[in-house]
Amino acid sequence: MLPIQLSLAFYVLHQNLGIGAWIGLAATMAIMACNIPLTRMQKRLQAKIMDAKDNRMKSTTEVLRSMKILKLQAWDMQYFKMLEALLEEEFNWIWRSERLTAIKTFIFWGSPAFISSITFGSCILMGIPMTARTVLSALATFRMLQDPIFALPDLLSVFAQGNVFLNGKQSVDHRLAKTRAQGKVSADRVVKYLQEEELKYDAVTEVPRDNTGYDVEIDHGIFSC
Repeated sequence: MLPIQLSLAFYVLHQNLGIGAWIGLAATMAIMACNIPLTRMQKRLQAKIMDAKDNRMKSTTEVLRSMKILKLQAWDMQYFKMLEALLEEEFNWIWRSERLTAIKTFIFWGSPAFISSITFGSCILMGIPMTARTVLSALATFRMLQDPIFALPDLLSVFAQGNVFLNGKQSVDHRLAKTRAQGKVSADRVVKYLQEEELKYDAVTEVPRDNTGYDVEIDHGIFSC
């Protein structure tokens, strides 16, 4: 529906503004082009937020389970500082994501004013006559272009991955952009987990106690604190 909506909008503008419609179309495409890298950046930030949240939750769970040992060894402040550092990292990624969301919101609400200013200014310079009916019709058309401008990056992402699901009418409200990005990141993480190699059955070998002098033997183990 996106190409159809853009074609109808351009037709209405051409009927009212003549060649000035090409200026409006160019301004619209410029806004769309600017929104594509912002959407990609937002998805990358959501992935960073999820990773930081995972690290914080894992460390918090480990500290709670080992609280008695930490208290006995007087390690509580060291681990407290580690958790503070993880919280600070997560906060920084969230703060970047919120600032990017504010920029996208500003572009969303400011795009009709920007496009109309460029279009009407160009029409005045080219001497194209404008009436109240022409201006009001063009303004309504510019307002209608808000949704396609912010739907394009999501559509490109979906088509690039070959996962197209059309279930009735889909909302393209900018307020759902962050939720869509979070869902996309979560879905990618689930897919990555499901595509991991299966645990090999011979990864753990049980040996009778009489045949070994060790209770547990680990080969090529990797540990971290």
